[in-house]
Amino acid sequence: MSRWLGAPVQVVDGDARLNLRRVWPREHGVLHLEYAHDSNRVGAQLLPDEHARRRLLRRTPGLDAIEDDDPESRLLVHRAGVDRRLTGLAALVAQPGAHVVSHVPERRGVVRLHDGSYARALRHGRSGQAVASVERARAASGGTFVVPRLLGHDIETSTTVWAPLEGPTLLALATARPSTSVLAAAWRAAGRAVRALHDGDRAGLPHHGPVEELAVTRRWLSAAGAWRLLPPRGDHPAYEELLHGEPGALGLLHRDLHDKQVLVGPQLGLLDLDTLAAGERALDLGNVLAHLDLRCAQGLLDPRSAAVAAEAFLAGAAPDPATTHRIAAYRAVTRLRLTGLYAFRPRWHGLARAWDRELWADTEKASPRHSALS
Repeated sequence: MSRWLGAPVQVVDGDARLNLRRVWPREHGVLHLEYAHDSNRVGAQLLPDEHARRRLLRRTPGLDAIEDDDPESRLLVHRAGVDRRLTGLAALVAQPGAHVVSHVPERRGVVRLHDGSYARALRHGRSGQAVASVERARAASGGTFVVPRLLGHDIETSTTVWAPLEGPTLLALATARPSTSVLAAAWRAAGRAVRALHDGDRAGLPHHGPVEELAVTRRWLSAAGAWRLLPPRGDHPAYEELLHGEPGALGLLHRDLHDKQVLVGPQLGLLDLDTLAAGERALDLGNVLAHLDLRCAQGLLDPRSAAVAAEAFLAGAAPDPATTHRIAAYRAVTRLRLTGLYAFRPRWHGLARAWDRELWADTEKASPRHSALS
């Protein structure tokens, strides 16, 4: 049986074959995984410790233990949305016509319901904050973008139901090869939407600055090195620029903004607003541009279209000079983070290794002081 980090690449579930799609490394050698069957998703976990595995089975009724020809197999599959932390997910999945869009074990699940609405299951106590974040973004929109409309909220199970937004994502639009004018107009509108979001009220939100961004990046790269998916690395010179460069203007950040989070419909729509924070506006802008770099590397977007998109996006966002100066640093660090993240996706592991070589090529002979940056 073919394996990836010890997990079977394919799991047979009746007549269906589940293919490993994404992996999230956790503490103590635990891996959380997501398998795909057509467009449906199934969460799973790989636990190296037999006692921990048995304990999780006891605490999660319905969790399915997969046994195969490898005596070291510790795979547990969250069939039908069973999840001890996401107590409302299984009931959503059980609804007729329900379709699992995403299941990150013990973190979050997204289900498309029969009427086209989307339900989200979060850990206990998290749904209220998610609703508040969407409302904060709505208040900032000023008519430049729309956000999902809340249809239902069950605090007890920490689940919410949202009306769908219309239109393809920016990525889907770009890969459909539209005219240059259509592509530029969509990305310019996205830039204007981000500027409006950045102008929104950030009072009371956690600050997410260079230190926090580098902590996330280091965590992904450290995990990729520990699992031998990428060469172990010290600190990249881009870290120093981000930490010690003159900061740009602050704003209300999306924090995970990219071309799959923006829908191009009758009105531009923004998705996944759970990570709102206060920080430098350049973070969101650099994140978007780094994802355009990624789409080119994936072969999903040609360099010319990416250049048109980037230019139009920045024209719409209209960053001030200080923010413009900071975009390159955030873009570089985002690329490093994406290298670590995509190293844990079987389909894109080769791309991640190629990016790793590229991003470190000019630093191989750099002074050892770079490894001690903090």
